[in-house]
Amino acid sequence: MDSYKLVRLRTVLMVIASGALAAGLALFVYRFPFIQEQAEKRAAPQTAAMSADLPAEAVVLLPWFHNRERHERSMNLYTPSRPPFSDGVVYLRQLERRARTRAALDAFGLAGRPVFRFVPGEAGIGGRLDPYDP
Repeated sequence: MDSYKLVRLRTVLMVIASGALAAGLALFVYRFPFIQEQAEKRAAPQTAAMSADLPAEAVVLLPWFHNRERHERSMNLYTPSRPPFSDGVVYLRQLERRARTRAALDAFGLAGRPVFRFVPGEAGIGGRLDPYDP
């Protein structure tokens, strides 16, 4: 190839790359409110725990819903803590029945800790913590 064709090819590729970059930036700006809303929903249990001034050894149960659609949404939004559990607040998924939740707390060695249940707010944003007796 001669130098003219190489320069022309390089120019076309640069125009395509800058167009793709501009499209990606525009898409990010367009989707940013949705991304921010998802981040607020995902952080709702931790935000509620921080604002409630929980004891250092507390257990926060993430919600269980009998409605399958709401339960799947909850499973996708809220992330439990991973074992081994540290001395701080532990986030666990609430199980379908109290007896199963109690058995899980015993199995993880969390039986003596104060337990709270996270109750999501309207539209999944925010929420509160209620004392829970497994």
